[in-house]
Amino acid sequence: MSATSAAAAPRYSELRVIGQLFAGYIALEGPGGMLLIDQHAAHERVTFERLRQQARAGAVQVQSMLTPALIELSPALAARADSSLDAMRTLGFEVEMFGPASLRVSGAPAVFGADSGAKLLEDLIGAIGEHGFDLSGADAFDDCLKTLACHGSIRVGRVLRGAEIAQLLADLDATEFKTNCPHGRPVHIELGRGAIERMFRR
Repeated sequence: MSATSAAAAPRYSELRVIGQLFAGYIALEGPGGMLLIDQHAAHERVTFERLRQQARAGAVQVQSMLTPALIELSPALAARADSSLDAMRTLGFEVEMFGPASLRVSGAPAVFGADSGAKLLEDLIGAIGEHGFDLSGADAFDDCLKTLACHGSIRVGRVLRGAEIAQLLADLDATEFKTNCPHGRPVHIELGRGAIERMFRR
């Protein structure tokens, strides 16, 4: 049995939702068979395209936090963070140094919501590590956006409510390029009806 990516992405929101598998995959009934959507890859693509569109329009939209959060850093990371404040602001974070080894976060990209902003930035700093926030050039900027989108997207293991599934499918349909995540993994695979029926010797 083979599982192949569809040649052209369907209108996901118009297909019948069968359910969620293994708290990571959304099963849909399509005209030719069953589609399995990787919820993390799908949300990562949606998030990346929104961030990139906002950045190209002039600025990533920011949502302020009701209560600023502090990120404690090692001396080495604190030095890199201090030299990367402008880059972090370009990515949509409202940040400033707070003491010798702390970062004060008072806003985050609106696409993620303010509540997860500090944890998201902490993950981003950890992922980029010693390489720093190099935003020089389109490729470097896109790489930072990919990392940000990955860390801020729905994870495998999260059970989604029906309304959340419907919203993700609608958001995916509104995304121009939606067949792969920013890192190249497929957003969905299709199990053809014929292949499924042959498994049951029909």
